[in-house]
Amino acid sequence: MKNKRSIAVLRAAVLLTVSVAAFVGGRLLIRQLNPMDNQTFIIAEELPQSAPIIFGLFVRREDNSIFLGTGGISVDSGANGEPIASYNGPVIEILVNTRTNLYREIPPLITFDEIHQQVAEGRIDELNETTRLTIWGRKTGDRIIAEALLYSSALSFYSDGRRPQPRLSSP
Repeated sequence: MKNKRSIAVLRAAVLLTVSVAAFVGGRLLIRQLNPMDNQTFIIAEELPQSAPIIFGLFVRREDNSIFLGTGGISVDSGANGEPIASYNGPVIEILVNTRTNLYREIPPLITFDEIHQQVAEGRIDELNETTRLTIWGRKTGDRIIAEALLYSSALSFYSDGRRPQPRLSSP
């Protein structure tokens, strides 16, 4: 009798172990096949929690103005393999002053179900033709006065070509 009970407990333990392994394995397989579908993007706490006013690609800098190429952004390889970023929308002037907070995007902290955006203090002289910008600020006439500016490499797209837009999410 004791032997039958031990066998039943052992069977239940094996069944439970196999069930848990199958569940975890399935979740990992789904995550590998479609990593972004089941993950929440959490904006860095240093950034404004409101929606950005504009996104774009760095075109040039003149004094306190940055010119931002807007519309669709694409990145191709040049003749020598160097990256060439382009845009298909209008160029917008962004005014940067001493009160503008500059942030550089650094590699995110990734957990099983969340991507935590990470930023560091930025410098305006790091901007170049392959820099993607996100701007928070206010529009005045034909230009935008930047309150916060986040930049990252336009080359930091996901392997399938997607680049997540910042979305507000409850931590």
